[in-house]
Amino acid sequence: MPGLLNFKNEVRIPENNDWVVFILIGCLFLYIFMMNVIEREANLKDFLLQKYYDASNNLPSWIITSIVTVSSLSVLVSQYIPIIPKYVAD
Repeated sequence: MPGLLNFKNEVRIPENNDWVVFILIGCLFLYIFMMNVIEREANLKDFLLQKYYDASNNLPSWIITSIVTVSSLSVLVSQYIPIIPKYVAD
């Protein structure tokens, strides 16, 4: 019976990771926007296999792809960094 009565009175700090889901959904919507509006109804296969000189709107596509890549990598890395900088926490 000593194992059942061995309680610890500790404070549980719940983690709030909703921002990760919001960033990933935002990245998905950016890709959908890019495919529908900027690439003129292109599907993913056509977008990835097109030649560079045939591509339209290279700069906006590059910017959106870069933003999504940086956001996704920052979300991935942020889960492994235990410290939040002071200016971000403020």
